[in-house]
Amino acid sequence: MAWFKMVPANTGGGRPRALLTARMDAQGQFSMSHAVADMLGCPERVIVEVEPELRQIRLTPTTPDNRGGFALSGGGNASYRVRAKEVLNRWPGAGLIGDYQPRKQASAVVFVRITE
Repeated sequence: MAWFKMVPANTGGGRPRALLTARMDAQGQFSMSHAVADMLGCPERVIVEVEPELRQIRLTPTTPDNRGGFALSGGGNASYRVRAKEVLNRWPGAGLIGDYQPRKQASAVVFVRITE
């Protein structure tokens, strides 16, 4: 008897993970692509720091037992998300809603707001 190698019809490999995107919506949901979460190391929680005048947000991975960290949820087919409504509540007119360009730092990822 001979063995026949079968190849699946869909060999696209899923969604590409090279796209570096992030966005803050009006409800305070900060979402990022899988590639950005990979840069962070896909931790369970992140520390969120904000520089409102420069429209920058910095995420630093933390340990699961750190109560000061925000949960990083999602993954799967959807993007990763941080529920950061506190950011918009504290700086409502700072222009933090919109698209961000992520930049890797030594132990964090800094997101710079893209201006139209």
